[in-house]
Amino acid sequence: MRLLPQDLDRTFFAERFVRVLDAFGYAVWQRWRVYGEEGLAGREAALWLRERTLTVEHSGEPLSRFAVEFSVGTKKPRAVGRPVLFGSAMPPSQPRSVSESRRRHRRRPHWTGSVGRCGRPAPR
Repeated sequence: MRLLPQDLDRTFFAERFVRVLDAFGYAVWQRWRVYGEEGLAGREAALWLRERTLTVEHSGEPLSRFAVEFSVGTKKPRAVGRPVLFGSAMPPSQPRSVSESRRRHRRRPHWTGSVGRCGRPAPR
C-alpha cells in the first residue's frame, strides 16, 4: 500500500481537533471563532493545525484555512487571521436576511445611567 505525500504529511506533522459548527457555521478553537460553512451548522468539522496554519474540513473537504501566530516560547495562539475560504457544494440550510444577521451580531451599548422607555438615557 502506497500513501500519498499529503496523507503522510497530515498524519505525522499535524494535530487534529473535532468541533461542532454553530448556527452560523463557526467553530471555536482555543477561544478563537473560525468559519467553516453555514450550510453545515450543527455538524462536526475537523480542524487541522499544521505549523502556522489551521484548516477547517468536513468529510475530507477543506472549507477554510487561517494563519496562526503563536506567542514566543509557548504553544498558545496569539493571533488567528488571514482567512482563505474554499468553495463548498453545501448550500446554506436557510437563507438569512441581512437585517437578521446584523441584529444577531450587533453589540448593544452599555449604559451606566438609567434608561427611559425609548431605549435612550433618561434626562438628568
